[in-house]
Amino acid sequence: MSINDTPRLRSAFPSSPQTPFRYNANARSRPAPQTSQAAAFPSKKTQEAQDGPIISLQVLDAPTQRLYVAALYAALTAWRLRDWWSVRDELDSTWCFMKWLGIDFVFILGIPGLRIPWLEWSFSTSAALILLHMIADVVLMFQIPIPLGTWIAATVRLLYHREISISERKVKPADILHNASLILGKQIIHILPEGSAILNPENRPFCIDTSKPTADLPIRINQTSPILLELLRTDPETMDSEVLVINSRQAKSLKKLAEKTTKAEPHEPLTLLYQVKKTGIYQLQKVVDESKLEVQRIRSDVFIPPCPIAKVTTEKTEKCKGDLSDVRLEVSGIPPFSVKYSKYVNQHDASASSQTIYPPGLESPLRLRQSSNALLDPRHVDLLWARKWDTDVPINELLSDVGEWSYDVEEIQDALGNVISYNGRGRPTDQKQRFNVHERPMIAFRGCSAEKPLKVAKEDSAELPVKLDFPQTYEKFQAITFNYTLIPEGADGQAKQARSFTVQRPSQRPRIKDPGRYTLESVASDYCAGLVSEPSNCFLTNPPEPELSIKAEDVADQCAGRPIGVSVDLDMVGTPPFKVRYTISREGRTRSYTAEFDGLRGHLDLKPPEAGHYVYEFLGIIDEVYGEVPLKGSQYRLTQHVKPPASAAFKNVRGRRACLDDSVSIDLRFVGDAPWDVEYDIVHKKQRKPFNAHAESGELTITTPPLTEGGDYIVILRSVQDNSGCRTSLNQELEITVRPERPKASFGFVEGKRSLSALEGQTVNLPLRLQGLPPWELEFIREDDSPQRAWKETFYDSNAKVAVKKIGTYQLTNVHDSCPGTVDPDGNRFTVSWVDRPSMDLVGPGLVANAAGKFQKESICQGDEDSVVLELKGQAPFHVQYQQQQRPAKGTGAVALKDLTVATSKSTVMMDSSKAGDYTYRFQKLTDSRYAINDKHKPITLQQKVHALPTARFEKSGETFTYCKEDTSGNDLVPIVLEGEPPFSVEVGIIHHGHSKPEVIRLKDINSRYWKWSLPHRGLEFGTHSVNIRKVIDARGCERSLDHDPSSIRIRVSDAPTIIPLENQQDYCVGERISYSLSGQSPFEIFYNFQGRERKAIEYSNTFRRIAEQPGKFTISRMSDSASGKCKAEKDITKFIHPMPTVRIGKGRTSVVDIHQGGEADLFFEFTGTPPFEFT
Repeated sequence: MSINDTPRLRSAFPSSPQTPFRYNANARSRPAPQTSQAAAFPSKKTQEAQDGPIISLQVLDAPTQRLYVAALYAALTAWRLRDWWSVRDELDSTWCFMKWLGIDFVFILGIPGLRIPWLEWSFSTSAALILLHMIADVVLMFQIPIPLGTWIAATVRLLYHREISISERKVKPADILHNASLILGKQIIHILPEGSAILNPENRPFCIDTSKPTADLPIRINQTSPILLELLRTDPETMDSEVLVINSRQAKSLKKLAEKTTKAEPHEPLTLLYQVKKTGIYQLQKVVDESKLEVQRIRSDVFIPPCPIAKVTTEKTEKCKGDLSDVRLEVSGIPPFSVKYSKYVNQHDASASSQTIYPPGLESPLRLRQSSNALLDPRHVDLLWARKWDTDVPINELLSDVGEWSYDVEEIQDALGNVISYNGRGRPTDQKQRFNVHERPMIAFRGCSAEKPLKVAKEDSAELPVKLDFPQTYEKFQAITFNYTLIPEGADGQAKQARSFTVQRPSQRPRIKDPGRYTLESVASDYCAGLVSEPSNCFLTNPPEPELSIKAEDVADQCAGRPIGVSVDLDMVGTPPFKVRYTISREGRTRSYTAEFDGLRGHLDLKPPEAGHYVYEFLGIIDEVYGEVPLKGSQYRLTQHVKPPASAAFKNVRGRRACLDDSVSIDLRFVGDAPWDVEYDIVHKKQRKPFNAHAESGELTITTPPLTEGGDYIVILRSVQDNSGCRTSLNQELEITVRPERPKASFGFVEGKRSLSALEGQTVNLPLRLQGLPPWELEFIREDDSPQRAWKETFYDSNAKVAVKKIGTYQLTNVHDSCPGTVDPDGNRFTVSWVDRPSMDLVGPGLVANAAGKFQKESICQGDEDSVVLELKGQAPFHVQYQQQQRPAKGTGAVALKDLTVATSKSTVMMDSSKAGDYTYRFQKLTDSRYAINDKHKPITLQQKVHALPTARFEKSGETFTYCKEDTSGNDLVPIVLEGEPPFSVEVGIIHHGHSKPEVIRLKDINSRYWKWSLPHRGLEFGTHSVNIRKVIDARGCERSLDHDPSSIRIRVSDAPTIIPLENQQDYCVGERISYSLSGQSPFEIFYNFQGRERKAIEYSNTFRRIAEQPGKFTISRMSDSASGKCKAEKDITKFIHPMPTVRIGKGRTSVVDIHQGGEADLFFEFTGTPPFEFT
């Protein structure tokens, strides 16, 4: 009995269970850390909310809550039964099962969460309840039958179990074995406990700060009502001590408040909450109860320190990429500390870290306090570890990303387990440090270097060609300042000029115009210094302005001596390339031209094609640096009267293509005074033929003679003469390509011939052989058509194919591409034929075809093997699909569809003889490797009859024929029932007792289906002999062999019965069972004597068992069985039955004895029976 169990009156009702207080007085491990949002120790209302039911007992008492839960469960059960009654199919069953599995899961796991007394079961109990409800849901929703009758019978048998006793009446074994009169009396001993008190029994951490100025110290009392409590407080900073006294009035008030809050029973522990406002180490120094005696105190010190504090600091809030974070973590409190902080980059959680901070050289008893809760050692008082420590830890990380960085302190925990969390909305600013990380700017010259200077016109300026990589900022554009120097052109390094420029927007650049060398020195943004990349030097030069001088000379006709144009030489000054803009005017019409030159000198030949007065004027010049410079003065204006010489040219100088034997027409255009005479040549291979033509107007069309050979023909204009009489030599050519031959077409070969066989109904592609240039247009006819009808198709491949879908001979009649062609007479025909479809035939012995075209096979017996051979024609492998239809003599038939793959031209199909009846085989589909679909196959039908095997059985199945060994007269008639076609032959086997090999008897010429067999008795020894039918044959020759005959009979040859005790003992106690083994033919008659009376028992099994209900002498005198008849076996088997022992405690009465802890009490026992005795 525990010291916490207060004695209660025997007549009192058991107390209603309350939520356990979860007290552990011997716990020494430090509890889990507590957060600072809640108080270090819960208040009275908080304690009641945590330990009591969700619905307060003041609102609704525990029995009412349990009644409501029971009512809810009853309603759910009624709903469940309604769903069970409405289930109609498997879909309803599955849905209802899943629904009720979820409802039971929520209900069973949800009830413990309400913390209702008596309903706070453990997790294992919840799992067991869920399993039981799941089984019930499966049984109900899937309507699984339940053996209620068997269960009720077993329950009734368990509750009302009776056995036959030796006196041949039914008794209840429990009344004999569990007789209450055997053990009488009861003595109850109450051991009264002593009271105890402990400070902070659960080792909860406490701390005090400005947000939490007080702490409630828990003092747990057990079996006592204190009237005085003294607490000793020691200040670790000053080492001063003071005693806090809780007087009787305060103690009663604290106890009354604790009883009201927890609703505890009188014998249960109470926790008093005493409020303190100062930090320090508290000890429970003295506790006095109502008897003016000190209560036992369990040593447990409580240290209430200042709450720990952590914050993050940094000196600069603007940093640059690549720098270190330079952040410091400052902590204050009782070490060692555990600090959790998070790092955020651009408001994304980058990492979370935890650090343990332990000042070097500090030895704290908090790390070693395992077996004792004492913090103060009277022999050595050193509280250096309990003083407040202030320290900081640097955090240096590489700033690799640009944006807003933030280090946030999540929580801090001190050595006592006090946890201060800063995750709430009101996070202090000291616990969150933000700073910005900026990108470093970069600068370099772009498109300008020492090898490629920047050229700028005089008195003009240009933007400094710098490339700036602006920082990727997250707020706004940052101004960038860069410094550069200038060394003027022609000056030395001492004349260096320093300059600076600030970029206020991304496109802004300084403008420069002074020639010299510019050098980038540095670049920086508002927060970060940048990098200067190469090229960092740029040269600026002022090239000279462009100038032009021209020199012109007339170009005269050598025959007529008149000008036909002007030749102009141009000399330029400036920076190439140059563009010269000029105009040519004639009779008021002016056209502008621009000539481009890559060097400082150029040349222009201006020869107008028509006669007239021309003015050539040069307007301006442009170089790479300067814009257009106007050209003024008469030297830039030239005039001339032009009369061009006679000329002729092709209007279209592109090459021509012609067909063989065709003529080609060519258009000419003339310049000069009409009329004109033109001479031209036509050159082919090594032959040149001259021709001439006369033209009255400015255009003329000439026609070549027929071009009879293939190849290239060149038409060359040799000369032309106009009305002036001057002949002008010409050298213009026009090429005419003549195809060497006309297009030609024929059918191609397939395996060396112009014919092929294809699958019937398949599209056939006939090969073509085409010569010429694509596309070709061909004309076909099918000679088997009547009337014949031609069709045309266009092809783009010289080895094209024409698709046809009909058999017959196809003729190619015409072909042409861009030129008309010829058809090869030896290859203008192609023949298409169909491949033969696969076919099948049935062959084999005993196969006859009837008038209806169906095949009939000889009848067979059930289980016999038979087959038919399929002869197949076509291309292997073959695929045969046939339908097997069975019509049994009894029952419903069956249809099966079977597939057969055959790799040769013959295959064997096994006939089905597993069941008796008529079988029909219909071979309805046949395909081979060529025809995957053979719609024209005619099904073949094969029929066969399968006879049922004969059967034979004993009409009196399982009957046992018995007789005594001495009785050898007479024979028994055993009826045999047969099925099949008579006459029958039957083979019977007799397995004698003790032998494994049967004796075989053959019965022949049985002409009836019902026959009685005379079973002889002679030759049978003692024991049981098994007789079974082994084989039966009918007139059809069908044979059935029986490995196991279910209708077998037995012949039992017996002698006088025997009885043997199953136990070797002679002495039994009341309540034990006496058992015997019986040998013979049941039922048995047993004659015995008990307590001086002769009795008879009838037993139908091979075991005779009786329970001993009374003491006495039990003797079996004789017995008989049903086989031995009136002959009885004389026996003399005697057993002795003894009474059970008894005991009385305290003279058989109930008594109560109260003793204090450490006291003694006497117990008096009285025994009856045969000593020595053993009891527990």
